[in-house]
Amino acid sequence: MQALCEMRLELGEDQWSPSAFDSRHTTTMALWRNRERALYTQSSVEQGIEDRLDAGFRHARSGSQREAAGEFKRAYLLLCCVLALARDTARRSAAEARPA
Repeated sequence: MQALCEMRLELGEDQWSPSAFDSRHTTTMALWRNRERALYTQSSVEQGIEDRLDAGFRHARSGSQREAAGEFKRAYLLLCCVLALARDTARRSAAEARPA
């Protein structure tokens, strides 16, 4: 989540250099590949995040910072939904496991 926020802020300030782009792309996609898959209970949301990341990097590569920032924001919002659902599910499970 932090990486997505940082990228959005950076894109608002300046266009990425080719080395910055490569670094951000490599780092972000490595984080994505190593995500905790159990949190993603809806494959369409998981695919949606990946699609938004791909689109964001495509826009950034072509120099469209505003569009890239928008795609990273959408990925961030979807990720927030995934994490909120995981949190709520864990709380519900913990509450159900407590003796009455």
